[in-house]
Amino acid sequence: MFRLLYAFGEQGIPLSRDYALMAKAIVSLEEVARALDPKFDLRRQAEPVLRELHHQRISPRAFLRQSRDLVRQTLLGIQDLPAELRRVVRRLEHDNLAINLQLRGLSEHNETIRFAANRIALGVIIGALIVGSSLIVMTGIKPHLFGYPALGIIGFIFSALLGVYITWDIIRQGRRF
Repeated sequence: MFRLLYAFGEQGIPLSRDYALMAKAIVSLEEVARALDPKFDLRRQAEPVLRELHHQRISPRAFLRQSRDLVRQTLLGIQDLPAELRRVVRRLEHDNLAINLQLRGLSEHNETIRFAANRIALGVIIGALIVGSSLIVMTGIKPHLFGYPALGIIGFIFSALLGVYITWDIIRQGRRF
């Protein structure tokens, strides 16, 4: 069992948690059985049961049972189809057809998405401040501060402070750039 799991890992084949737990249970079962009976051979004991299970799953009777269930489910679906189509056509005729689209699995990530959106918005604001400040500095509008337009210098300082804050917050929270 461990050799099989190792081979999967070597080849990069992901193994679901259920299979890993099953392998652990089988190994534990074999260890307990060998502690009780050192001559115990799990392979020899399990072979008749697994062979019978295999025959049950691939037998013509199993195939017929699965086929019968599939046909029954298909026929039930086909019986409901005309009523469903009539309902859709009626809604289309009355212009009250609405499509309800839900993305499942995103609700637990709402806070992360909101946080990222806020960071992106702040980045856009910083970029706009830098561009706007650059335009103001190029125009030479008065009053001047250190020989440059004061409004442009204030915009640069404010955008630099926001940039330092975002960088500090990212580093503080351990997130990568």
